[in-house]
Amino acid sequence: MHHAFIDRYSNLKSPVHRLDARIKIILAFLAITLVVITPKVSFLPYYIYFAVVIFLWFLSHLPLKHLFERLALTLPFITVIGIGIAFGHNTQNEPLWHSFLFILLRAIIAIILLTLLTSTTPFPLLLEGLRWFRIPNVILSLLSFIYRFIYIIIDEFQRLNIGRKSRESGEHFKLSWKGRAWMIATFLMRSIERSERVYQAMLSRGYTGTK
Repeated sequence: MHHAFIDRYSNLKSPVHRLDARIKIILAFLAITLVVITPKVSFLPYYIYFAVVIFLWFLSHLPLKHLFERLALTLPFITVIGIGIAFGHNTQNEPLWHSFLFILLRAIIAIILLTLLTSTTPFPLLLEGLRWFRIPNVILSLLSFIYRFIYIIIDEFQRLNIGRKSRESGEHFKLSWKGRAWMIATFLMRSIERSERVYQAMLSRGYTGTK
């Protein structure tokens, strides 16, 4: 399993990494709450929040490329949602761009905080911290399964993608998209079948839902 993207930077040496996972969870929750409840009166508080989280990012010795990758994945969705919210809550005294920018700043700061939390804490320690806060076991079990088996799922998807590419000839648009649709359907079926086999194997070894 060569996909080490989840805990890629969790073992670096920095003051942020050395903090207890429970403390980081509390601080991240409080910081995101503060960002969300800050009134949309002035941009100055958001600029201060942004400067603080960027300072923490450099303090944690995480590469900026990692942050840009996370933002690139989420910003398109946030932009679409932000535009919808800005139009839906438009008032005569507030321009659309003003409302949209507030939403965008809030989302970016929250993403940076969550990325800091997950990138500076090994995932098993993060789960233990969440368990200490009495997060329901069903949620923790789902997160644990995702952490353990996401590498297998990615390998399965890559094998199917290689097979699809090897059978394609030329650049015919319609055939290309048919191949992708077949690959996604096959991937979903194989994922369901594998999950059933894994679950039955766990039950046969005494799995009760928590252990």
